Amino acid sequence: MSLELIQIDLRNLEGGESCTLKGVLLPASLELDHDEAEQFSAIEYKLEAQIVGESLLIRADIKGEKKTPCKICNKTLTATIHVDRQNEVIQLDEIKGYKIDLTPTVRNLFLMEAPGVLECNSGACADRTEVENFLKRRRLSSSPFDSLT
Repeated sequence: MSLELIQIDLRNLEGGESCTLKGVLLPASLELDHDEAEQFSAIEYKLEAQIVGESLLIRADIKGEKKTPCKICNKTLTATIHVDRQNEVIQLDEIKGYKIDLTPTVRNLFLMEAPGVLECNSGACADRTEVENFLKRRRLSSSPFDSLT
C-alpha cells in the first residue's frame, strides 16, 4: 500500500481562507487489491477547501481512466472518469486534530464515477449476435434434475 496522503492543515483555513491542492494520486493509494488497482491510471486531482460555518467544504475536480473488458467480447476498453466541481462537506467536529487526510474523499468520488461494465461500440459490440445465438440454443433440459424422475 502506498502512504500517499492528501492533507490539509485546518489552521491555515481559520480566517475564511481557501486552500487549493493539485496533484496526482497513484492507483495503489485507492486501497484496492492489486488486480483492481491495475485497472486504473494515475488520478489527477484539484481540490479547493474552505471552512464554512462548522463545516469543511471541499470542491473537487478529478480525472483518470479505467481499463475494463467489454462485457461481450472481452476486448479491453478505456473509459475516462471525470468528476467535475463535485462538492463534499465534512463536519469540523468529526475531524480529530488540525490535519485532515482527503485521500479517502478523492477515492470515493473517483470510484463512484468509475463504470462497472462497458460494451464496445457504445453498446453495439460486433460479437453480440454470436453470443445471443449461443444463449438461445435449446438446452436438453431446463433443470439438471429433470432426468432423475
